[in-house]
Amino acid sequence: MHPGERRFITVVMQNAGNSPWKAAGPALGLTAMSAADDFHLEAAVQTTGDTLTTRFGGVARGLPGVFTALVTAPCTPGMHTLSMQMIDPIHGAFGNAFSQTIAVAP
Repeated sequence: MHPGERRFITVVMQNAGNSPWKAAGPALGLTAMSAADDFHLEAAVQTTGDTLTTRFGGVARGLPGVFTALVTAPCTPGMHTLSMQMIDPIHGAFGNAFSQTIAVAP
């Protein structure tokens, strides 16, 4: 990516918990490490609706949630780690984070 470049990415996270991810519930967001590294996300991202999420009223236990987010790269060239995690609006971050090294070239 180039410094400050904005790009849509798609991340798939599996619901391994005991509760479904409802529409107004958990969302995918940046970890504190990625935010400190100057990655930006327009907002925490809700799962993309499909037939199963509509049928179950959210992402049911064991099923994948698909998230499409607009991410802005850091302004400093170099190797940066983009890390995203599920965030519950009440209880905060949970589960394993998704991480990917991103090269930001001038």
